[in-house]
Amino acid sequence: MRKKLLAGVMALALCSTNMLPQAIFAGEFTSGNLEEVTEETPEIFTDEEQDTAKEASEDISVFSPEDVPAFSDETENVLAAAQGEGNGEINLSANSNVDNTGIYTIKNAGTYRFTSNEQGTANRIVIQNINSNQGKVEIHLNNLNINTSNGPALYIMDSVKVEVLIYLQGNNELITTNKSSAGLQKNNSSLLTISNEPGKDTGCLDASNKAMDQPFPFSTKLEPAGYGAGIGSGMNESFVSNIVISGVSVTASSTSGAGIGSGFASNAGISGNCSDITISNSTVTATSTSGAGIGSGQASGNGISGNCSNINISNSTVTATSIDGAGIGSGRASSGTGSDTSGNCSDITISNSTVTATSTSGAGIGSGLAIGGEDSSNTSGNCSNINISSSTVTATSTSGAGIGSGHTLGGAGCTNTSGTCSDIFISGGSVKGSSIGCIPRQSQNGSQLYLCEISNTSSSTVTTIDDKPWTPSSHLSDGNLYAWLTGEDHFVTVGSENRCYIFTPDTFTPKDKHTITINDFNFNPPIDLTYDGKPKPVTVIPKVSFKDMAENITVKYFPEDKLINGLPVNAGDYTVKIAVNEGDFYYPTTGDLSDPDWSFTIKKSDNTPNFPLKNTIFVPWSCKKVNEIDPDPLPENWEWQDSTKNLNVGDNTATAFYTGEDANKGNYNTETFTYTITREACKHPHTTERYYSSPSCTSSGYSGDTYCADCGVLISSGYTISAYGHDYDSGVITTEPTTETDGIITYTCKRCKHQDTKNLGKLGDGEPYIEGSFQKKGWDAVNDLIKVSKEKDTISITLNGSNTLPASVLSEIKGKDISLNLDMENGFIWKINGTSITAETPADTDLSVTNTAEYIPAALYSLISTNQNDFGFHLGRNGTFDFPAVLSVKADASCAGLMANLFWYDVENGVLQCIQTVTVGGAFEDSIPYADFTLSKGQDYFIAFGTESLNGRVIHTDGSITDENGAYLRPANTKISSHSIDRNKLTVKLSKGCAGAQGYDFVISKKSNMLQTGKFSKKVSSTGKPQASFRYLAKGTWYVAARSWVLDAQGNKVYGSWTKIKKIKITVVTHSSQRSKILL
Repeated sequence: MRKKLLAGVMALALCSTNMLPQAIFAGEFTSGNLEEVTEETPEIFTDEEQDTAKEASEDISVFSPEDVPAFSDETENVLAAAQGEGNGEINLSANSNVDNTGIYTIKNAGTYRFTSNEQGTANRIVIQNINSNQGKVEIHLNNLNINTSNGPALYIMDSVKVEVLIYLQGNNELITTNKSSAGLQKNNSSLLTISNEPGKDTGCLDASNKAMDQPFPFSTKLEPAGYGAGIGSGMNESFVSNIVISGVSVTASSTSGAGIGSGFASNAGISGNCSDITISNSTVTATSTSGAGIGSGQASGNGISGNCSNINISNSTVTATSIDGAGIGSGRASSGTGSDTSGNCSDITISNSTVTATSTSGAGIGSGLAIGGEDSSNTSGNCSNINISSSTVTATSTSGAGIGSGHTLGGAGCTNTSGTCSDIFISGGSVKGSSIGCIPRQSQNGSQLYLCEISNTSSSTVTTIDDKPWTPSSHLSDGNLYAWLTGEDHFVTVGSENRCYIFTPDTFTPKDKHTITINDFNFNPPIDLTYDGKPKPVTVIPKVSFKDMAENITVKYFPEDKLINGLPVNAGDYTVKIAVNEGDFYYPTTGDLSDPDWSFTIKKSDNTPNFPLKNTIFVPWSCKKVNEIDPDPLPENWEWQDSTKNLNVGDNTATAFYTGEDANKGNYNTETFTYTITREACKHPHTTERYYSSPSCTSSGYSGDTYCADCGVLISSGYTISAYGHDYDSGVITTEPTTETDGIITYTCKRCKHQDTKNLGKLGDGEPYIEGSFQKKGWDAVNDLIKVSKEKDTISITLNGSNTLPASVLSEIKGKDISLNLDMENGFIWKINGTSITAETPADTDLSVTNTAEYIPAALYSLISTNQNDFGFHLGRNGTFDFPAVLSVKADASCAGLMANLFWYDVENGVLQCIQTVTVGGAFEDSIPYADFTLSKGQDYFIAFGTESLNGRVIHTDGSITDENGAYLRPANTKISSHSIDRNKLTVKLSKGCAGAQGYDFVISKKSNMLQTGKFSKKVSSTGKPQASFRYLAKGTWYVAARSWVLDAQGNKVYGSWTKIKKIKITVVTHSSQRSKILL
């Protein structure tokens, strides 16, 4: 709205100036090679393209004089309110916004107040075209009287996607005499709520269809002929739902439609169904002839349905009447010849209300009359799930059920006309029905209920039924209370009078007192029937809550027919009997009551208290009798049967028994426990050694045998001591190695002076050696040095042309805090610590490193490479490493102290990702800078030197750069996708989906070198759609380009690359109806 008003002001301002149109530009942004397009053949824009062009113009708020928009209806409403419709109230009988068809149209959410000043009017209210993203529509009716023949008095169309609230004040009428319409018609699925004007007396509403028509040709008598509902849907509307009436007084009527619900359904394939009607805290009178008072309208014809569900009435007074439809439920269902029609109802809930529902052929509450036509196969008027709680309900019908299904009729050849009833639930209240379609229950799986008529002609308060409070006291002014109770005896207090109602099959008979039998009680044995030393009482509970009976019951326990004094505790078989003293509603028992099933058994416990848990005891060789075991291993209340029993070396058995207060009373399965006692043998504390011999360099020795000095028993045999082997010195190189001659080293045994030699090989032969010690050559020498190295030691190795680190070295160093420095002799040094190796079986590792960036697209690293010393390298190994390793990389001396940013090339995703940033320093020599990187995967890397850390940045193939959080630091490059020329107006569009772009800059010039000079005829920035328009261009050649941008943390623009420059020729200026479009 604000955009349109601003656009109008701008356009009027432009019209009042002397500026030439050619001098005005508007646009947005794009870079590169020249392309020429000449405007010659006009092409007509489609409606969709025109809409797109209008959206683009609106986004950048640029208007030509002819583009000034008209004011909307919303503006007119605001102006109308400002022009003095007192207190914002609309007098519908005389309002300038009522069109020439008598309709006041509401197209926007908001609050609307209507009145007709208690005068009748034929003008109507229509609500339409309101989207779900708007707020609610509030309609306030203050003594509004609409009586119209042109359609619904108030019409909520299916294009309304928001809740509509109607507030009532005074007496209001929404009357239609149009046969097919509802008085208050609702075609949408959103919620309709009718409630009282806050702070006012209860408002009233009469919403009805009072159409009249001639019932027969040539008849002069007019009769009611309303097909739409009073409140709900019109004739042949598919469905109506979500109607709430709260805190008001409502009268609603129709003839073939429902008073409240759906209209008459007669077209093939139409479902005139209704659901979700809620009435609370209201007074409602709803009437119909063929439809239901509340529910669905009449359904007549082939394939027609007029079903209803989910009607909820609470805390209200409701009168609902019909002739062929139900008072509350479904309307009449009648099928044509050979057709199917349904008028079923389900889920009707009435709580805390007074309801009177009557019909002639339909049910009072349930389904309507079901008439099957000739040869029809399925005409149904079934009902289910009617739930009545704490309410006074009167439901009557002449031919149908009071509560249930309506009357059913079948024509000749009709094979199935059903009017079944199921699931009627009644809880409390007084329910009087001329008949009930099925036996009601308390709940889905509850007991069946039967009618108990409780006389209360004096209108005394019915205090209780079965000792529970009950309301109401009587059924209106009937003199009786119609309570639905379970099929058993019940006890009622009416005023101060106590009554007993005895149940015989299907009926209740009042008597003075009840004669108690064993069947009046529920017997529950103890839950835990295993002996534990605690009393175990039973529970005997009356099936009906007799007043004060609990204190009049005496429970008796008989173990083996002997009465005990108190509660059962010990294990055994028990029989239970009871005696009951006289109460207000029942006579006393003449003897003990019992039943064969009133018995239980307390089982023996498996274990005594403190039953031993371990059956083994170990004692030293010095313990010789059971009573000498120290400390005493027996738990409390346990003793040894034979405490003086001797213990032999090895295993012995001894028995203990239980001595507690309840011992030997048959309460435990076992009261003894057998231990295995193991006595240790002699430990031979004094020993001696025999038969020892010493080994030498070449012969083995013997460690000697161990014997007990006390008993002479051989305790352990000795073992062979291996020969020492020669202990050679570090060796002396007796022949120096060259690239042509093998070196020779000679070793001398320190113990026996034996000498041995070893061939060292030639220089550069691929065998590594310990740095500075060529004689320590080969991976075996490395392994030997690892074995004698200490924690924190570092071993430096010159690889001498070798590229593979064998698994044997990795296995040797695994888990040790020892480091290997492996010099590749090409500016790369690997550093590996043994604690980083975790693989169970290490494998040979490729260490080869090549100084090259040939495997990385130059378009990626060129975006971040600013130093001439930047370079890439290629690892011989691909994929994830088995262990992390440090690669020390030699850098140029000029890079010392700079940041070294390491980028890894992600081949799969085609991006260059900065995974580490380190400071360049001297790793081994002060004069040679090195950068140390910890690597865990191959294969291609690029190092960019600089003063800034680029860690976490990702370089994408579309030219964009993101940080570690995915935020764009540089947008992707964009390109011109199309442009169009309308007269001397040029519109340029960019490709959609430019990653990271927050906006675009568009430039236009007469010069083709504008990007080099930076001089433009016009430059425009856009943060909206990726497009711009340039108006009033002079004839001739123009050049346009654009680029994307994103704002950095300081609010400065960071640009993508320019698009290719687009060359445009404007050859003519056409009339506004001749427009052409050129796609690139």
